[in-house]
Amino acid sequence: VDAAAAGPGAADGEPECGTALAGCVINLLYLQPGEQRDTAKAMAWRLGAYTTVCPFDRAITHVLFKVNPLDKTATQVSVQVDDDRVSFVDIAWLETCAQDGKRLPSSTFLQARVHYNPVCDEAVKRGDAGLGGSAGLHRRPSRALTMATSDAMLPLPLPLPLPL
Repeated sequence: VDAAAAGPGAADGEPECGTALAGCVINLLYLQPGEQRDTAKAMAWRLGAYTTVCPFDRAITHVLFKVNPLDKTATQVSVQVDDDRVSFVDIAWLETCAQDGKRLPSSTFLQARVHYNPVCDEAVKRGDAGLGGSAGLHRRPSRALTMATSDAMLPLPLPLPLPL
């Protein structure tokens, strides 16, 4: 195959970016962090999709899982369950889309059994979503407070402003 026939980027060894999944926002939170999630992200980007691990992104169209067909328990998720908008699908859907180079109907692949319950979402509790650990979203100190770490550092009494 010559470089011109293979498309732009093929001559220098870079994979070609497609548009098969343009318009898709794929949530990778429920895949194992590391190689599994990184591979899925690369496939999605190569097909023109956006990816996120934030379960609160309202643009999410697909949520990927490694579905075990023998497991009948529902996974607790923080992604809103909306059958008309979001597909909770096995990673095989993305792998087959990448292999075929086109968007396939997710309904023909294994569907994850899910229950919307952000309080019990194990992936968010582990901190996989980048939202903090066990208590979900944490309060963080303001960056403006980095000067004084305690009240002992403040001069007492504070000087009064000068009259105008």
